[in-house]
Amino acid sequence: MVLSPLLGSAAASTLPEPVRVIAIVVLLLATCVWVGGWAAVIVVARSTTATLTREARVAFFRHFGRLYGVVSTIALVVAIVAGGILLLTREWTGLATAIAVVTLVLVLTLGWGVVQARSLSRMRAELHESEDAALARRIERRAASATVLRGMIGVLSIVVLVLGIIVSV
Repeated sequence: MVLSPLLGSAAASTLPEPVRVIAIVVLLLATCVWVGGWAAVIVVARSTTATLTREARVAFFRHFGRLYGVVSTIALVVAIVAGGILLLTREWTGLATAIAVVTLVLVLTLGWGVVQARSLSRMRAELHESEDAALARRIERRAASATVLRGMIGVLSIVVLVLGIIVSV
């Protein structure tokens, strides 16, 4: 098998079966919230751009961002903890290392995204008060890079999900 150097032997988990099942269910639910939330943000961002004024959009995302930040952070932390428990109770393999590294990159990228989103929000509020054309162009460039960053977060999330499925097979 091509993946055998990464997977190692198919050693069973050291967790008692009921605990393992609960951890899997918790991981699946948290992952659904995390990945579903990421997809929802894309839809919401496109919808608000098409339907709301700039001022209304800024107000909406200030409110939405706070609530979404709490829900998504809890989901991601729960998924990482549950996945980590499941991973740590198995034989450590190259695939386990890959999952840990991609998860770390995801968390760091997400942190960068939060900083960027807060900066954009402040810039948009400032633009609302000043109507500065140079600031508007900077916001457009930052918004484009924010789209790329959201895409990276989504791709990293899917990579962790796929690696997790592979390790569990």
